[in-house]
Amino acid sequence: MERNADLGQLIGYTDADFGGSVVTDGAYSTSGYVFQLAGAPVSWPSKRQGEVATSTTHAEYIGQYNAILHLQWLRTFLAETQLYRSPVTNIMADNQSAIALSRNPEFHKRTKHFNVKFHYQRAVLNAGEIGLQYVSTEEQAADGLTKPLGPTVFAKFCSLLGVDASETPRQHA
Repeated sequence: MERNADLGQLIGYTDADFGGSVVTDGAYSTSGYVFQLAGAPVSWPSKRQGEVATSTTHAEYIGQYNAILHLQWLRTFLAETQLYRSPVTNIMADNQSAIALSRNPEFHKRTKHFNVKFHYQRAVLNAGEIGLQYVSTEEQAADGLTKPLGPTVFAKFCSLLGVDASETPRQHA
């Protein structure tokens, strides 16, 4: 591949469920994120969170933190290979409260219990290399990483990821 080739835009999506299944997951939320380069997914983990979130905002905030950490690594890797360099990379999230919390450096009485490490994302956003933008749940490419999907929703999820959905899951009789 040619160095400094135009690979298009690097963009991320992050999402989390709240509480998962109390029976099977012990009330731990699941978060996932996907990063696309030139419209193709290049990284897409989904993982149960390491601590129990106390609200949807808390679960999404933890998910944003994990996505930002991975994006920092991904940006460094791409810069070192000289294949991609951009002044700002956006992560799309669908929880406006979690986005607002990450942008506001003031003390929040209702979020005092959030682990301090998750507030690291404020410093990263203030540095200006990573942005956090709102996206509707319908356009959230990471949504399928946090829950089971039926065939129709799976096909839409694949389309948002930029992958072929011609082999959709079959219903078991």
